[in-house]
Amino acid sequence: MKKLFSILLILPVLSACAATSVTYDITIDDENLKDELIVAATKVIERRMQNIGEEILELDIQKEDILQIYVKAKEQAALDILSDELTSTFDFQIMEEAPEIEAEKIVDGHGGFSPTGITGEDVIILEASEESGGKGRVAITLTKEGREKIAEVFRNNIGKNTGIFVR
Repeated sequence: MKKLFSILLILPVLSACAATSVTYDITIDDENLKDELIVAATKVIERRMQNIGEEILELDIQKEDILQIYVKAKEQAALDILSDELTSTFDFQIMEEAPEIEAEKIVDGHGGFSPTGITGEDVIILEASEESGGKGRVAITLTKEGREKIAEVFRNNIGKNTGIFVR
């Protein structure tokens, strides 16, 4: 009986240490970009989990017919937040400087910004990289309509700030 009682005391401790996981199935249209996208996805997952305040217990990538990324963590709530962030609609806007009273977005130290009409629908490719010295770089390839819109924004905003907002 004493042995059974000891085992029953250990069970809650073991179940409290249990972890949970999520697996993402990813289809990549361009096989040439697969390795680069895997590295980028891994960095995004690591950064987002750090921002959530949750440690990744295991991160595994399977490169079979369908790319699978397996993430194991202690708290299911953290993985739910991660999944929401990774699967939410991508929002991209190029905005122009505006008086704060009229602005849709206000950025501390930079002032207010209003939409220009340039959105994610105008983007063909968005590529982020890091230059020497750790400075970030973003290359944006726009559609023909997007290029016409950005030319108009630049003509109308000489000497003013233009902001790129991504969520």
